[in-house]
Amino acid sequence: MATFSLDTRKPLGRLGLVVQIAFLAVVGLGLASVSHYLMAAKLPAGHAHHDGEKAAQAVVAADAGKATTEAAKAELQAKALEAGKKAYEESLAHGRQTWLPFEAFLSIIWGLLTAGYLSVAVQRRLNDAGHHGTLALLAGHLGAWSLMVFCGFSFLLESSGRLASGSGWWIIPIVGGVLLLPSLFGGSGHGEEAH
Repeated sequence: MATFSLDTRKPLGRLGLVVQIAFLAVVGLGLASVSHYLMAAKLPAGHAHHDGEKAAQAVVAADAGKATTEAAKAELQAKALEAGKKAYEESLAHGRQTWLPFEAFLSIIWGLLTAGYLSVAVQRRLNDAGHHGTLALLAGHLGAWSLMVFCGFSFLLESSGRLASGSGWWIIPIVGGVLLLPSLFGGSGHGEEAH
């Protein structure tokens, strides 16, 4: 059925290829999601929170002796809150830009890792189905790589606004899926035999 072997001589049936496509897409999206969360939210927010507190404390320390009435203290508190919020937003934007190359690097790694595994599965399916032509090999592997690399980059593209409706980026997984169809439906092979 759907053995996750890197031996291209082992047969792989249609269902096995579908299972591996689904599994690797989930793994690729999951890894991309975790790296996006870390690089775009968790790491920048930790430093930004510290900068916001520091800016608010600086405003309070500078004007602490001047606020003697309750109204002046409330105004000082609002002023410190505003300064802290502004420093937090600036630091968060700077932090996201700082971690963006690392997120892109991890997206490349996740895309290549899952695409490589899917490429082996496609090769196993093509071998099992008896497709040895250059066109079938090219279509199958190009489909696998385009689909999985898109999964690796999906969160990075989404955060930059490039996956909005009407965007041309959505053509990549569609073409990848279409290119995988001949390897999915062509031939029967040993992996299809029921025992």
